[in-house]
Amino acid sequence: MDAEIGFSQISPPAFDGENYQMWAVRMEAYLQALDVWEPVEEADFHIPALPENPTLAQLRHHKERKTKKTKAKAILFAAVSSSIFTRIMTLESANAIWNYLRDEYQGNERIKGMKVLNLIKEFEVLKMKESETIKEYSDKLLKIANQYCKEQNFNLYGYSDSDWAGSLDDMKSTSGYCFTMGSGVFSWCSKKQEVVAQSTAEAEFVAATAAVNQAIWLKKILSDLQLEQEQGTKILVDNQAAIAISLNPVFHGKTKHFNIKLFFLREVQKNGDVNLVYCKTEDQVADIFTKALSPSRFEHLRKKLGVCSF
Repeated sequence: MDAEIGFSQISPPAFDGENYQMWAVRMEAYLQALDVWEPVEEADFHIPALPENPTLAQLRHHKERKTKKTKAKAILFAAVSSSIFTRIMTLESANAIWNYLRDEYQGNERIKGMKVLNLIKEFEVLKMKESETIKEYSDKLLKIANQYCKEQNFNLYGYSDSDWAGSLDDMKSTSGYCFTMGSGVFSWCSKKQEVVAQSTAEAEFVAATAAVNQAIWLKKILSDLQLEQEQGTKILVDNQAAIAISLNPVFHGKTKHFNIKLFFLREVQKNGDVNLVYCKTEDQVADIFTKALSPSRFEHLRKKLGVCSF
């Protein structure tokens, strides 16, 4: 009980309309810690009516349910900014408030993501007709770019992975990568490597090189669409040795057999175009493109890719 009182003194995570997904995870954990998540989750959270001669247990249960309902609503009111509060203050229950925030702000993130993906697709298929002048064609390009130039905060990032000697025929490894801007994955690849990697680090290094090439190309397209990526594109790799080699300017025994063309990874990271970042194997989404997986692991990664069945 003392621990709960102490935790309740911590302010709830604040929400101002940005980064809904992160806020929702933190808020759910906060409400669960205070044992008031139930009235938020359940649309039909019921407070039983008291009989004519209620027992102490019935009175206690009635009060607990009523307190939970009131407390959950108060916490959500306290967590949002003033501008958001004016839009939810007339809602009757914590469940209604939670659903409103989810539909309003999670939906906006998905819509923005789909706009950018559709924009990239439209730009890629756009071709100049024989009857068009250069000005007419350039006006089309500017129209596409200006249509969504107001969209901001879309950060391109990717995942890169590789198995090692997975092909029993020639002992070559398989590279896999994918890229997203916060919604579903829109660019991916699964391809056997052209060289026989002599170590897991080399296999991962080759895969990362292919991912970096794709990242640079995607950044150029986004730049042409006036969706400039100011920061370096993060590519998540689950092999620390490959990352260390890509940053180490010294050619040593472990890398002397690497193909020289692969070492441009050092240059692009030095320039700030791309950054290789370590991630845990269980969080490596590109794992699905490199090898056969157990059903549970496959379903988990497929969900993270944003792929669903109809």
